[in-house]
Parts: sequence; C-alpha cells; structure tokens
Amino acid sequence: MTGHSAQKTEELLITYARHLHTMATSEPVWMKAARAESANRFAAMGIPSPRLEAWKYTNLRELIEGAFVPVDSTPVASDVVAQIVSEFGLPKQEGRPSPVEVVIHNGQVAEIAGADVSGVKVVSLAHMLEEQPERLQEWLFALAKPTENGNETLVSLNNTLFTDGVFVEFLPNAVVEQPVHLVFCGA
Repeated sequence: MTGHSAQKTEELLITYARHLHTMATSEPVWMKAARAESANRFAAMGIPSPRLEAWKYTNLRELIEGAFVPVDSTPVASDVVAQIVSEFGLPKQEGRPSPVEVVIHNGQVAEIAGADVSGVKVVSLAHMLEEQPERLQEWLFALAKPTENGNETLVSLNNTLFTDGVFVEFLPNAVVEQPVHLVFCGA
C-alpha cells in the first residue's frame, strides 16, 4: 500500500468504528460478525493500487483523495424521486402492467413503485434486515465474498459499510410480464 492508500484505509476503518454502534444496534449477531470479518479483510488488503494487475486500469484517486462521508439517511423528497423516475424510468405501455420501479439514491432505497406485482417481492434490504434477517443469513455475505486473490478489497469495504440495498424474490413458477427496473443515482 502507498502512504496515501494506507492513510485512506485507516480513515475508512475509523469511520466504520465510529458508526458501528449506529449500524449494528439492531443487527443480528451473524451480521455483526460478517461486518467485522469484512473490516478485518479490508484492513489487511487496503485500497488496491494500479500495481495490482486487476486494478491496473482503474483509477481510485477520488476514493483515496476524497473525503468519505457516511450515507445521509434523510428520505429523498418525493418531487426529486418523481423527477428521477420521469428521466430514467421505463416508459409506460398502454394496456400493459406498469413495471416495478426501484429508485436507489446514494445507496438508499428511495422508492419502490409497482411492487404489488403477483409472483415477485421487491423490498428494501434494510426492511428485510429488520423484519426477516434469518432469510438473509445464508446468502447475504456469501454472494459478495472477495476472491482468494485479494483483488476484491472494495467488496470487503462495501460489506463493512453498507446500510441498504434491494431484496428481489421471484416466487417459484412466477411469470412476471414487466421488468423490475432498478434506477441508481447519487448526489
């Protein structure tokens, strides 16, 4: 790790430690352990540099030099969400069911529209963690596990700090006529 990279790694780990009490107040024990394991993995690997072959063409300068600020959990104003959907949402088709539209703003689920489609369940990951965390235990961190080659340190960072996401479940034999459309945007 370079000096700047090591310093930023330490800064991000301090941020994690500061916000651990707010992030983990209601989290199950398995999730706290998985976050701690991810934080330890990130601490060991640090922010990757272009010297690693897998990161040779990826510029992480903004991450290294920028200030890290935890996500603002203030809900996004409905007019902002409406503007996002109008600009980036799928066009409505006459005579067809509306698509499920999910707006993720700065990593937080801002709105889920049309989620009452038969055969599909779309809710925020934060909601699932509050209501049914046991359903997530088997696969939540397993699907986002870094590989053994050590080149996926940012997966560990994300596993350490994430607060929300989207849970999409298709029921067996479900036929969903319209797409589930995820719109990611940031400020």
